[in-house]
Amino acid sequence: MFLRGFAIDLFSLQTASDLIRDRFFDGECILLKDAIEDLERQTKLVQGMMDAYDHVAIDAGQPELAIDPHEFRKTISARASEKADYVVALAKSKMLEDFGEHEAADATIKPYFLESLDEESASERTT
Repeated sequence: MFLRGFAIDLFSLQTASDLIRDRFFDGECILLKDAIEDLERQTKLVQGMMDAYDHVAIDAGQPELAIDPHEFRKTISARASEKADYVVALAKSKMLEDFGEHEAADATIKPYFLESLDEESASERTT
């Protein structure tokens, strides 16, 4: 379901932001006010759409099509952790690059690019 995948990406983005804020910024907000408001508006809209879909699925006698909240939260948490790790690695790589540590910068970000290439390759094999 497209909506579920989109929701996971959206909610994990918000959760990743919270993880970075808590780990590295002592709980201080790291997004601009407009970005926070936009993210909150989008998450409320998508949550409403998901709730409506679940309601329709259950009313149609197909509760197995409804989103399992436990699995959904678990997936969001895992994806958020991956996103937060990538953002932190990107920031570290940029800082190292700025200080002339080009090899260290490349080594910091390289695993994420290799992972991306592996995912693209796997996707091409399945299509």
